[in-house]
Amino acid sequence: MSKKIDHLIEIKSQRLDKWMWHARIAKTRSLCAKLISSGNVKINDEKISKASRLIQLDEIITVTLPRRSIIYQVKAFAQTRGNATLASELFIDHTPISIPKEINENSYPKREKGEGRPTKKQRRQIASLKSKSSKDMDW
Repeated sequence: MSKKIDHLIEIKSQRLDKWMWHARIAKTRSLCAKLISSGNVKINDEKISKASRLIQLDEIITVTLPRRSIIYQVKAFAQTRGNATLASELFIDHTPISIPKEINENSYPKREKGEGRPTKKQRRQIASLKSKSSKDMDW
C-alpha cells in the first residue's frame, strides 16, 4: 500500500526560480534562472531580472518561451518537484488558447499526375516549405 506524500506546503512566499522549476516550466532550476535573468519572465506585468525574487500567492507570472508565452497565476507552493499532475496543482493557467494557423493547400507546390518522383532539389523545397509551416504552429 503506497502513501500519497503531500508535496504542497503552506508558506507565504517562495523563490521564483524554485517555483518555476516545481511548476515544470523548465527542466532545470538553472534554466529557470536563465529565463528570468534574460528578461523573459514578468510578475504582474513587471519585468523581473533576479531569480531570487520571492513570489506570493495569486501573483500572475508571464513567461515568454521561444515559440509561445504562458501566463500562470500562483495557486500554491511545493516542497519538492513532482510529476506533471502534481505540478499542475501549483498554478491556474490563464494562457490564451492559440488556434494553429490552417495550412494553406496552395502554399505547397502542386505536381501534376504522372510527373514522376520529385528531384532532390524539389524534395528539399517541399521539405523547407513544410518545416516553415510547422514552425508557425504553436504546439
